[in-house]
Amino acid sequence: MKKLFCVVFLAVSVALPGLGAHPPLHLASQSPVLLADEESEEDEEPSEAVIRKLGAMMPEQSFKRGEKQISKGGAAPEGTAVYPVKILNADGSLAFEANFFQEASGKWALFDNFGNVARMPE
Repeated sequence: MKKLFCVVFLAVSVALPGLGAHPPLHLASQSPVLLADEESEEDEEPSEAVIRKLGAMMPEQSFKRGEKQISKGGAAPEGTAVYPVKILNADGSLAFEANFFQEASGKWALFDNFGNVARMPE
């Protein structure tokens, strides 16, 4: 399963009368950082983060997962677990259908109904 780690840097500002103490500038400008652990076990469905990134989804779009299938060859190697996902527009209409699978390297990829393949960037 893909594990997500959230690292948050907090800056505490203490305003004492006459001192006007402020946190160091490099801490005050930090925002939450989301780090994704790239290791995931086989036969586990892609995480929401993977689907959104690889599917190039807009924030207002949603998705609906389908039932896991086994590839018969083609874009995904024969015997590979394939996870169909419907990418939906904000109004609920179908934008496109994608099929997610893990390559031999363990990285996620997807193919559409036209055979186009997209891979996770390095």
